[in-house]
Amino acid sequence: MVFAKVGQNAGWHWWIYYPVPMLLTVLLPPLYFKMSRREVPEYLLLSFLSAPLVHLFFSFFVGWKDYMPFLEVPSLWELMGW
Repeated sequence: MVFAKVGQNAGWHWWIYYPVPMLLTVLLPPLYFKMSRREVPEYLLLSFLSAPLVHLFFSFFVGWKDYMPFLEVPSLWELMGW
């Protein structure tokens, strides 16, 4: 998320700052941890299911709303009136 935010603020194209972290998340752990053929589909399923949770976390606690524009998540600071 931080890499994507830096890339977006630096004016990089979305096809650089969005797929690069996603591909690293999907490809590196199975290779590094030498996951079995049974473990890889489980890992991929969990990684894709957890992605929205990470986006919700950053929207709520950090206030970065750029990554889930289709779902309006108020930040903690907005709820507290800051």
